[in-house]
Amino acid sequence: MHKPTRLLDPQFKYVPARETDIAKTFARLRREQARAKAETRSKVIPIHNERAHA
Repeated sequence: MHKPTRLLDPQFKYVPARETDIAKTFARLRREQARAKAETRSKVIPIHNERAHA
């Protein structure tokens, strides 16, 4: 995820509502969330309980 951009930040780019495609925005957000989730999974090391059951 990215940090919010402030209005006075030179990187901020205003996009009028009529030029915004909400479906594309949500698709991009879903891709970003899936990528972040996959990165988190790759960093987690599972711990297996290997006790001998007698």
